[in-house]
Amino acid sequence: ELPELLRDREGRPHRSSVPAGAMQPQHVAALHRRADEHLPAVLAQLVRTTPEPFIQIIYDLRAPAMRVGSVAILGDSACIVRPHTAAGTSKASGDAVSLAQHLQAANFDLSVALPLWQTERLAVAERLIHHGWRLARDSGLGK
Repeated sequence: ELPELLRDREGRPHRSSVPAGAMQPQHVAALHRRADEHLPAVLAQLVRTTPEPFIQIIYDLRAPAMRVGSVAILGDSACIVRPHTAAGTSKASGDAVSLAQHLQAANFDLSVALPLWQTERLAVAERLIHHGWRLARDSGLGK
């Protein structure tokens, strides 16, 4: 179903989104039908009155590592979680604060601080991804 959903009204395929106003009419009709069937009335009405709906695939991504040598990546560059977790800013600031704490505890020895920090933050990222999956499943918004 996804490849067909990602075709715009001109028949052009898209990789991860269909821009506002470019959805095929039958997909807009299906969106309205699903909103009526699965959402509270006030939200279904909001979907129906959206003048130009669009499609955006939601990805989960966790980099296999948050550091290589003495270079560290933080926030969304290391882990992208679903928007309904509302964790983007707190995850990025948590990465930064944790990095500072690990650096200070290791007397700024990167070879000591970065591996410990990475282990901690990759575990946090993994928990956030799984939390997003649970939220999606429990809300009926996906798997």
